[in-house]
Amino acid sequence: MKKAIALGMTLIVLSVVITGCGAKTFNLKDNELLSVKGQSGAYRPMVYVRDTLYGETADVVSVLPENAVSIGVIEKTVSQYEPMVRENFTSNLLPIGSQVFCDEADLNILYVLLPLDSKVQYSVYEGID
Repeated sequence: MKKAIALGMTLIVLSVVITGCGAKTFNLKDNELLSVKGQSGAYRPMVYVRDTLYGETADVVSVLPENAVSIGVIEKTVSQYEPMVRENFTSNLLPIGSQVFCDEADLNILYVLLPLDSKVQYSVYEGID
């Protein structure tokens, strides 16, 4: 009976560890690969603007902060499977022409107007270097 319980506990622990291996992982500071089940090898969504690399936070807002101003548009899109290039107004996910805003009260945050037909939403990006 004790062996059966020990075996059962071992199987549970192994299944939790194996399940965790397919979870989303990334290192914000080192621009490392994003590992998503079915998309292994892709980098997280990023934007390079004003000589700073910004990473997507997964937050979306429908209203910009009071101090937000438009600073330009995405001019170049590169592969999400290659290291991010350091050229201003470049993204590894957003389409060319996506409008970029910054919050003058917090220059570490960018907002990018998402290309949605139904409503206005902005994706939030945070400085990562």
